Amino acid sequence: MKKQSEAVAKLRKALEKLREARKSLADAEAKKTPQERAADNQHDLAKKANDVMKKINKAAQQTRRNASQSKTGAKERMSASDKMRKASDSMKQSGGQMQKAAQKHGQKNPQGGKQNQQKSVEKMEEAKDQLKKAVAELEKSLKKRELQELARKQKELAKKTEQKQKKMSKGSQKQRNAAGDMKKASKKMQQASKKMEQQQDEEAEKEQEKALSDLEKARQKLEEEREELAQMKQEQELFRIAEKLKEAIKVQKGINDKTTAAAVGRKTMGKRALRRKCRKVADEQEELAGTLEPTVKKLENGRAVVFAGYLKGIKLDMEEIIDLLNDQDTGKFTRKLQKDVLVKLTDLMKALKRDPKKPKKRKGKGKGKPRPQKPPLVPPYAELKMLKKMQMDVEKQRADIARAKDVAGGTLNDFQKKLLDRLSASQAHLRRVAEKFFKPFMPADKEKGGGLK
Repeated sequence: MKKQSEAVAKLRKALEKLREARKSLADAEAKKTPQERAADNQHDLAKKANDVMKKINKAAQQTRRNASQSKTGAKERMSASDKMRKASDSMKQSGGQMQKAAQKHGQKNPQGGKQNQQKSVEKMEEAKDQLKKAVAELEKSLKKRELQELARKQKELAKKTEQKQKKMSKGSQKQRNAAGDMKKASKKMQQASKKMEQQQDEEAEKEQEKALSDLEKARQKLEEEREELAQMKQEQELFRIAEKLKEAIKVQKGINDKTTAAAVGRKTMGKRALRRKCRKVADEQEELAGTLEPTVKKLENGRAVVFAGYLKGIKLDMEEIIDLLNDQDTGKFTRKLQKDVLVKLTDLMKALKRDPKKPKKRKGKGKGKPRPQKPPLVPPYAELKMLKKMQMDVEKQRADIARAKDVAGGTLNDFQKKLLDRLSASQAHLRRVAEKFFKPFMPADKEKGGGLK
């Protein structure tokens, strides 16, 4: 097909050369110049005509070779080759007439030269007509080959579509429905391929449009299937996280009970026994904190910023408990922290369960829309709900300390001072989590200005 296109291009160049030669001949005929100069012009024109004839011959040979190599459009290419040969003969005769005209101009016979010039022009016109017809034949042949190539590709696509349809027909209900649309599309493609082979362009285009419509329906059904599977996978992941938290709650309860037992029995047990007991409980608390790290990573990777931050806060509390237990501190503040950790783990587990009142997102059926980014592991409304809870927890701590301070007449005991320090840490942690959550929604200028105020 590439060689045929080159042949058409060469023919067009030859045709352009022929037009230039024809114009030069007409100019030479119209100009009233000395006879010697007219003779020189005729020699030049004869040379140009000979060059054009050679190019036409070369194009004719290449076209005939192409016709013998491929059956598609061979008839048109052979016909074009014959017309090129005729054009070449006409150019040869035109060149001969130019030579005669040059001789007669040299013999000071302008009238005879003029007659030869006229005959040369007529032969050029014949050559030009033959070349035009040859170009038309080649373009027709080229179109046939292009249609055949399109038909071949259409058949391949129809075959692949049919293979995919057979595989999908064994899948889920939505996949089977999509397979039905793909089967229709495959048939339409086969029909379009036949129309192309028969050179029925408009009919082939209609069949292609129908095939595209069926494929779009199949795509929509598969997209719905993909979204449902993604949602199912998301729910399974949340369920696994909730199960991990459920196990953590069970372990934390045991740790809390052991700490309480150590606090109650510290007066009766020796220092070494108390140290061993506290260290063992601290090791258990440290081990539990370590098991939460993969869950934090899963939440972060799932873009659940607030939930990940909430669990990080629980881990920070656990780390403080570990330090206190290593110091054999089983007092009121340590047990308060442990109790809060247990409550927070329980609240987080409940929050991870899907809210049945919240409707599931409807599937979009927009045509040609790019595939959206993978949705966050936890819906934004659930993140906001958890962020609000964190804020309410901080406000409750502040209110409790304020009341205790009023009751004590404006002074705080050691326990309350520790709670106040913890309140400051909780506020700082809440601020970091909130800034991280709201960052994607903030204008760039505010983000540069230091985040939340």
